[in-house]
Amino acid sequence: MAKLESVFSEYEIKNSSIKFANSDAGTFTKLGCVGTAEEELTVIVVQKKCEGQVAKSVSKGATNGTLNLTLHMRHDLYVAAFGMDQEGLKEGVYAYGKNSRHKEFCFVAEVYDEDGNKKLIAYPRCVMASAPKGTIENGAEEVAEIEIDINLFADDEGNVKYEAIVSEMEADPSADWLSNWSLDLVKNAQ
Repeated sequence: MAKLESVFSEYEIKNSSIKFANSDAGTFTKLGCVGTAEEELTVIVVQKKCEGQVAKSVSKGATNGTLNLTLHMRHDLYVAAFGMDQEGLKEGVYAYGKNSRHKEFCFVAEVYDEDGNKKLIAYPRCVMASAPKGTIENGAEEVAEIEIDINLFADDEGNVKYEAIVSEMEADPSADWLSNWSLDLVKNAQ
């Protein structure tokens, strides 16, 4: 396939799904309706100084970052991600506090540009970075989205994020990417 030679401007995000680490479930579960996604990956800057002046600077990717989502999230995934599914509570009761341990998960989604070109993204190791937060407004004409902050960590390959422009690939991996993402899907068979 040919390289996408036009600008890919991220315009919308769809079909976001997650899978919890060490989960019995084999596939990903649709997260909900994402309104916005804002990522910030970390960079390491190494400088070489000569006689007190910067003579060379090298920037390289680091092994972490953050992802901020605003969305309408499935309640069962919300409860699991924040560790609110504590034992010893009655059916239908969830709690958040010192016994809540945020669970690690993988996040995948489709991203489209304004021309309908598709890019697939994956963050292999994610953990909620903040406590649950939200807004309730009586009489609002629009249902408020919740905001979640996610810490991103590197996988065994040292990568925090994977992305693929579908038109540049031999075959469209979207179905596997969104339902069963793994390193095997992105690595060359050797």
